[in-house]
Amino acid sequence: MNASELATLMLDWEKKRQVLDALESTIEMAVKELGKSFVVGNIHAIYYKGRVTTDWEGAAKVALDGDEKLDQLIEEHSRTLVDWKAVYMDHPHKDFHIESFQSVSEPSVVVKIDKKAEGT
Repeated sequence: MNASELATLMLDWEKKRQVLDALESTIEMAVKELGKSFVVGNIHAIYYKGRVTTDWEGAAKVALDGDEKLDQLIEEHSRTLVDWKAVYMDHPHKDFHIESFQSVSEPSVVVKIDKKAEGT
């Protein structure tokens, strides 16, 4: 193979890669919309729901606002850092709406070929 033939192959690969990338993106969007994983043949489109993170400090401070136990609970659950989740969880009003202190990341999808099944 000469340099010109190699260049032609590389350009052909680039075009096909762009088509495959667009197809993968379409699959990812469809899987996110459906909200579950799919396996078709050797192809796995794995759905991962978004992670939930909680602002325990903010939740505990708002939930305990004006409560004289706040300083006591902070002291009780303090080490080098305050364990805000423990402060919040020890609060007697467990019906507090923690959702306003949570954020959820976007779901993600991984599309892959099962290499083990491919060789069988």
